[in-house]
Amino acid sequence: MTLSQNALTTLAAAKTSLKIPEDDSSRDAILELLIEAMSAAAESYCSRALARRTVSAEPHELCGHKITLDHYPLVSLGRVVVDGGEIALSCVGTDAQAGIVKLPSLMQGTALVDYTAGLCSGPGSAPADIQLAIWKWLEYALSREGGAALTREQLGDYAVSYAEETGAPPPAVRSLLEPYRSERI
Repeated sequence: MTLSQNALTTLAAAKTSLKIPEDDSSRDAILELLIEAMSAAAESYCSRALARRTVSAEPHELCGHKITLDHYPLVSLGRVVVDGGEIALSCVGTDAQAGIVKLPSLMQGTALVDYTAGLCSGPGSAPADIQLAIWKWLEYALSREGGAALTREQLGDYAVSYAEETGAPPPAVRSLLEPYRSERI
C-alpha cells in the first residue's frame, strides 16, 4: 500500500517517531492504514481539509457578496457559478487564508464553487504540529493493541487520565490540532 496524497505524515517519519527501525517492515501495512485513518479523523476533528484537495460544485446559498468556502486556505479558484451563470474570475476577489470568495456585487441564489484548498500538498508536507499529532495518535493507538493500555494513574489526591473512550482524539492530539479547527458555523 502507498499512502494517499491526503496522508498527513509519511511512513518513514512515523516509524522514526515510534522508534521502529527503518528496515523493519513487519508493521508497515498497519501503520499505513492507521496513518490514513488518523489523517481522515484529524480532518474530521478540524472540520476542514488539511491535505490539499480539489472541490467541485460546492453549494452555497447566497445573500450578500461573500462566499465562505468549507475548506481553506484557498490555493486556487476554478469557477464560480451563481444560479447557472458563471462569474468571470477576473471580477472575483479572494481572502485565500480565510477561504472567502468576494463577489463583484450583492447576489442572491445558489452558488456552486470549484476550487483547490488545503494546508499541505502531500505526505510529509503538513506543518510539524499536525505531523506530531498524527505520531502521538499512532503511539496511542498502538499502545492500546490488545486492550492493555494504561489509561489512568493516581498518586494520592493527584490523578491523570490518558485516554477517553468517547472516540475523540487523545488530549495531547486535540491540543496540537486545536489551532486548525474550523470555527465556522
